[in-house]
Amino acid sequence: MEFVRSASSLKPQCKLGPRTQLNLISSVLDGNFIYGSDSETADKLRAFVDGQLKSTPVFRKYGLKDLLPLKLDNPDDGCIRATPDTYCFQAGDPRVNEQLVLSVTHILLMREHNRMAAELAALNPHWSDETTYQETRHIMAALIQQITYNEFLPMVLGKDIMAKFSLILERHGYFEGYDATADPSLPASFTAAAFRFGHSLLPSTVERWSTSHKYIGAQRLSQMLRQPYDLYKVIIILVTSITRDVIEYYVLYLGWLLRPVHRRTHEPSVARNGRLHVTGGDQSLVPGLGQELGIGSGRFEHAERSRPRHPLVQCLP
Repeated sequence: MEFVRSASSLKPQCKLGPRTQLNLISSVLDGNFIYGSDSETADKLRAFVDGQLKSTPVFRKYGLKDLLPLKLDNPDDGCIRATPDTYCFQAGDPRVNEQLVLSVTHILLMREHNRMAAELAALNPHWSDETTYQETRHIMAALIQQITYNEFLPMVLGKDIMAKFSLILERHGYFEGYDATADPSLPASFTAAAFRFGHSLLPSTVERWSTSHKYIGAQRLSQMLRQPYDLYKVIIILVTSITRDVIEYYVLYLGWLLRPVHRRTHEPSVARNGRLHVTGGDQSLVPGLGQELGIGSGRFEHAERSRPRHPLVQCLP
């Protein structure tokens, strides 16, 4: 296995002593993995409009939310690309593409920043882009601190250790123990050993579930390392989810039809609703789902311009 030695750095005041590793990110909980740890990275990620971060609106026409911006600078760094026109994502931390679950976390936080920035800009139209961006960034950093101390650390350390080292958050008021002289840098024993336990928290298989909490499929984590391309397949996942629902409609309805007439107590409501939806769509000349997604052709290619859309098609997020 190829293993490159970590880069060394100078010790404080250039003193001699044991080898010290170089930390490229800030040591404080400031949301650096969203915004970067230097101004150059932060500027690359900013849209410079209403405090927004850059994003990729690849599926916006389907009513879906944006993905992270594409990694166009040095695209092969930390990314396994099958073709020259395939790109990974750009974020504040270069490890964003290491595995799919991490990429999803980055996407969620980018979207939350943009959502919050849009609300702040609407409430404060006199704010500049810079003010909106910085205020949103402060709130996001506080959100990450809240998650870390109130949700993550209690599960890792337990309440007793949290109380022993005064790590439990105050229920009321504000924290007054900030010390500007404290050294926030991390010891090598923590970064290179203790905190590596986080790697064991990852599942060996990543499962996919629909928005209606139905199992879609699974893929081994080893097949997703530095290949976050399944995020581009979200439409396929949605179609699969909708298809499963339609199949359930037809199975229930077919089971009812196959019963002897005298044993048909009532038509299942689920099957009845499915039949009504599909029949209504046929009467309204609604194009097929494949045509709706641009992956096929149909004989009613112009009908959707003058006819109401079918409820099933409206299920697309």
